[in-house]
Amino acid sequence: TLLEALARLRAHSGVIRFDGVALDDIAEEALREQVAFIGQRPRLFAGTIAENIRLGRPTACNTAVEAAASRAMVSDFTRRLQLGLDTPVGENGNGLSGGEAQRIALARLYLRDPRLILLDEPTAHLDIVTEGKVLANLLHFAEGRTLIVATHAEAVVAKMARSYRIARGKLL
Repeated sequence: TLLEALARLRAHSGVIRFDGVALDDIAEEALREQVAFIGQRPRLFAGTIAENIRLGRPTACNTAVEAAASRAMVSDFTRRLQLGLDTPVGENGNGLSGGEAQRIALARLYLRDPRLILLDEPTAHLDIVTEGKVLANLLHFAEGRTLIVATHAEAVVAKMARSYRIARGKLL
């Protein structure tokens, strides 16, 4: 709920400010340029893996898409696919595991230059080794940006500079 409110995808009460400016006063286009949000079930579209990554920056060259795929550990599973990044996927990532879809969404993020990154359970479907690599790459990318992660994973919490616990609608 909090992440969706910060991304202006959910109604909220009170005032949310970014750099002193009320969220409601930021133009939609400017907000979408500055904020990247990846939910627990990222939205993928029917098309190739590369096309889904390229949604982060439609003008990205193949080299940039490949670099983003590598950083998000997408290349780890596409290397085994006959068509690699040109492998077609179905609507909503049909044909992919949850972890593969999540990594494609992260690759899409890496093509952008957001100031605020909002992630909901970014490593929920990953094994421990892949989770560690994905987190390391994510934290490196997030340097100089604001990263807010909602998670139940202790391994993720341990890597964050600061953590807060919210329970029953209260900050603990």
